[in-house]
Amino acid sequence: MHLHHRAWQYRRQRRPRTDSELVAALSGFAAGSYRHGFYDSETPVSGQAFFRVADAAVVPLPAALPLLLTGLAGLGFVSRRRRAA
Repeated sequence: MHLHHRAWQYRRQRRPRTDSELVAALSGFAAGSYRHGFYDSETPVSGQAFFRVADAAVVPLPAALPLLLTGLAGLGFVSRRRRAA
C-alpha cells in the first residue's frame, strides 16, 4: 500500500515464479496509520496475502497565496503605468 497521485488504483502483478500479489495504491487520507488487508487465492501459503501499515504525513502548503497576490498586484501596477504613459 502506498500513496500515489490522489487516485485509487488496484492492479495485479505477476512475478517470474508462481507468486502473485495484489498491489493497492490509495491516497487522499488524513495523517495517521491505516491498515488494508486483502485475500488472494493464488498466494501459495494458505491463500492469504500480507498488508502493510503506513503513516501519511501532513504536507504543509507553502506561502503560495501571498506570492500569487503579490505577483498579481505587480502585474496590475505595471499595466496601470503603461496605460498612464
